[in-house]
Amino acid sequence: MMTASGLLGMFPHVYAFVAVGVLAFILVMLANIADCIDAMITSRVAGQQIESAKLRHALWKLAKEWILLLVVFAIDALMAACWTKLPFLTVITAIAMIAVEALSMVEHARLRKDKLIKLPGHLKDLVELFGEDELRDLIKQLARKKLNLD
Repeated sequence: MMTASGLLGMFPHVYAFVAVGVLAFILVMLANIADCIDAMITSRVAGQQIESAKLRHALWKLAKEWILLLVVFAIDALMAACWTKLPFLTVITAIAMIAVEALSMVEHARLRKDKLIKLPGHLKDLVELFGEDELRDLIKQLARKKLNLD
């Protein structure tokens, strides 16, 4: 039977190995939560309602990322038995996942900066004000004038 001291004798860096792995999981979770909050802020700025389906999608994305990290961590553990002392593949994978979340947050910032983000809400207001048929006729008339078809 293997004892804790026997495991430490075989693998003296187990505490650091596990600490780095747990830190990778936590950082990926924090990046996912930050992206989710940023997406909610972007939705509010756009005047859109926050949908529970998108929140469930964010949780599902986090679950998939953690599953992948767990698989990579297991591969790192196998590699650690041979030659590595830290979970390098887990760290690289976590950095890639965090970079993807950061790029998503950059896209949200661009959307908030762009004035066209409120266009769907304004179009909906116009449809409610004029009615769908009247708005369609108005757009056709404007297009004819602009293209000199009259």
